[in-house]
Amino acid sequence: MAKSLPFTLERFRVLQDMQADHFWYAGRRMMIANALTSLGGRAVDTALDIGCGPGTHLRAWSGYARKVFGIDQYAGQVDSAAFDSNTQLIAGDVASLPFDDNSIDLMFALDVIEHVPDLPTLSEARRVLKPGGHILVTVPAFQWLWSVRDEDAGHLRRYSSAQIREVVEAAGLKVSRIRYYQCLLFPLVVLSRMFGRRSSATRDMEDFPPRLMNAAFRAVNRLEGRIDALGLAMPFGSSLVVLARKP
Repeated sequence: MAKSLPFTLERFRVLQDMQADHFWYAGRRMMIANALTSLGGRAVDTALDIGCGPGTHLRAWSGYARKVFGIDQYAGQVDSAAFDSNTQLIAGDVASLPFDDNSIDLMFALDVIEHVPDLPTLSEARRVLKPGGHILVTVPAFQWLWSVRDEDAGHLRRYSSAQIREVVEAAGLKVSRIRYYQCLLFPLVVLSRMFGRRSSATRDMEDFPPRLMNAAFRAVNRLEGRIDALGLAMPFGSSLVVLARKP
């Protein structure tokens, strides 16, 4: 298996700049917003984003919680002064969260558990969630889409809808919503993975697409997000968005 990319300060800056406007991240935020809307839109006291990387999305979560925490083992490479007073970035391990039992209302694990032992990570998330609290989990879909891109990203696996439901519920969480994401762009994803099996995608995976292409893909993902907001679930996609609750 190819070695995954190291998380250097330079890479964090690339990711931070890219995640704000890249079509894939923008579309994922819309799908997450749809899932959170299904909860009623009421702000909670605390939210925690585990494996949050450079913390780009923490500002978005501040609309859903009065205090937002982000935890990542490489967080020490990020300038914490860039965050609001109600947002705190912490260096730590998702396998041993520095929070008390039953202390967090809302959690995010966005493209995290495919990198780590998934059941222990979700069980640790369940520990810190309050009873009735929710967690949003996103993962790459379909093992047959596996390519060198997954290897470069440090993925251990991809999931079907049934597989992610099984592991989430094995951790003691109750799945309330599962959606595929990037259905409309799925043919392009398949083509990119076919070519990706044959050549290194180490840098391609973090290259920002040309401006017009990015704008077009963002428009497609906005359309998909609006369809999802109507309650119409896509039959397939390159990623899965899961909402689960701690009983």
